Amino acid sequence: ANQSGQSNVRNASFYYDLTGPTAVVASAVDAQGRAIDPEVRVDLRDHVDDARDKALLGPPAFANVMRLDRHGRETVADLRQLCEGELERRSWRVIGKGELDTYSYGDILIPRRRIQVDGVSSSFSGTFIVWSVTHSFERDLYCQKFEVRKKLGVL
Repeated sequence: ANQSGQSNVRNASFYYDLTGPTAVVASAVDAQGRAIDPEVRVDLRDHVDDARDKALLGPPAFANVMRLDRHGRETVADLRQLCEGELERRSWRVIGKGELDTYSYGDILIPRRRIQVDGVSSSFSGTFIVWSVTHSFERDLYCQKFEVRKKLGVL
């Protein structure tokens, strides 16, 4: 996404999306559906290595907590795996949107494929998943408007 004179990206913007849960909490249940201690908590802060990203997420007290109820899991190990999966599924964190010149890029973007983004700050570089692509054709130009996503500390 390097926007220098030799870049194939015409414009791009990257930002953190912190609207999803940053922690998932659940309690194991017995056969009657009553909660059993201990409570399982999976926090995105535990999966982030970069100190700047941890600071951005703030202290654990400010977490956007999602509570799982009525899950039917009776063991703590099963519950931890369920919480990890829910956090993985719902917590997209870095989103990039932009437009690139297909001719200079030399390829087309395909949704659900991984691409490498370089030339942006270290927090916004790395492996991203192509989330959506819109193609536009003009007489002298073939552009792709794209949205890419990456999780903090994941992929």
